[in-house]
Amino acid sequence: MAAPPEKARADWLVDSELPDMKTAVTCFSGILFLRACLASTLGGNVIIDEIMYHPNSTNVLEEWIELHNSAPTNVNLSGWQITRGVHFSFPTNTILAAGGYLVVAADATTFAAKYPGVSNVVPASAGPLDGHTIELDDNTGQTINSVTYYNDGDWAIRRMGPVIYDHQGWEWFAAHDGLGASLELINPDLPNSYAQNWGSSTTPNGTPGRPNSIGAANIAPVITAVGHTPIIPQPTDVVTVSARIVDEHTNGLAVTLNYRVDGAANFSPVPMFDDGAHGDGLAGDGIYGGTLPAQPDSTVVEFFLQARDLENNLRTYPAFVPPTNSVRTANLLYQVDAGVYNGSQPIYRILMTEAERAELFALGRKCPDSDSDAEMNATLITQDGVVTDGSTTQLRYNVGVRNRGHGTRQSNPNNYHVNIPADRMWKNQTGINAGARQQHQPDGHRRRQFLRFLRGERAVQ
Repeated sequence: MAAPPEKARADWLVDSELPDMKTAVTCFSGILFLRACLASTLGGNVIIDEIMYHPNSTNVLEEWIELHNSAPTNVNLSGWQITRGVHFSFPTNTILAAGGYLVVAADATTFAAKYPGVSNVVPASAGPLDGHTIELDDNTGQTINSVTYYNDGDWAIRRMGPVIYDHQGWEWFAAHDGLGASLELINPDLPNSYAQNWGSSTTPNGTPGRPNSIGAANIAPVITAVGHTPIIPQPTDVVTVSARIVDEHTNGLAVTLNYRVDGAANFSPVPMFDDGAHGDGLAGDGIYGGTLPAQPDSTVVEFFLQARDLENNLRTYPAFVPPTNSVRTANLLYQVDAGVYNGSQPIYRILMTEAERAELFALGRKCPDSDSDAEMNATLITQDGVVTDGSTTQLRYNVGVRNRGHGTRQSNPNNYHVNIPADRMWKNQTGINAGARQQHQPDGHRRRQFLRFLRGERAVQ
């Protein structure tokens, strides 16, 4: 049974990443006002440029943050503070040179021992990092730059993990997460709030105090804020897929939506436009839209996006490494549902391709396969009557679903755990347990209880 499709847009990634208007200040005549204006303008060119948040030694005293000044003039950081991630006040007369780099270390002594050749480091210690957000404020308390980073989702790449009891599942891989690399900004001229503008350093232990190893003046277009509507289409519905595309240039972009019905051999390309006529909002607003044809009831549609710029830089979204031993994919999904649900209880939907579903089903049927925690790629859609981000329907692409439990891992139906990437959390959660079983109950009762869980109804004891 399904709820009526909602026409509201559902961006699983909050699109608050528009470029800061670094010089959008009002400057009045007079020396004092002019000085304030110049300070604000120059300060806006100081950005968080590199982060060592998880050194491979696991010694938190080896953590550090790097700032970069892209302005042609020195910036005095006296009175500036890092107010999130760490709590650190810059000493008086701390100067960040024009075009230069400055390191803030968790422990200055430990940093000097590991990086003896780096001198452009603040002599005071900031302490270990805490959380996933770093915020830099100037001496007036104005936030100059802020970055929220993770080790999964768009901050990583999806690939097949190790074989676990004869089964493989998807994992998030990020070399900057404890594997010897730092997290580096690629193009400082684009907003550093976009995950796709960051990557793992190719230089072991990062590049503190100097240009980043993966730095580039031109990168492939950023693809973000991807969504489809209706979220739960009916057989008569045309589906619109939209995304924000960010590049160094606004002209010459070619954006393509590739889709296929689950089980089909090939994908069909559909051009996406920023013309205000394809479900993309206003013309020229950076949102691109494309439409997909209506499909029969229960059809699962698999899709991915590609964006190419004038310099022929190409990005494919979502990013995953195709396995060499199977046809499994980690693309985006939606499913057509002709049903109409008028109840008041929540519904939680987990959508998979047949290849992923069959793999998950197979590993839950016998021992020792059922002990495998191999994760399958899925789309999570929830409807619970609670308005979150303007909608009661929530959409999360690229979640991971695995078998769970102890004595019930071979039960039918199985218990499952849904892992949600931290950059697209669901109600501030990165995981959901789908408990379908209770001991000492007949199988028919267990199946009914599992269906009640999927519909969000109270379990019968």
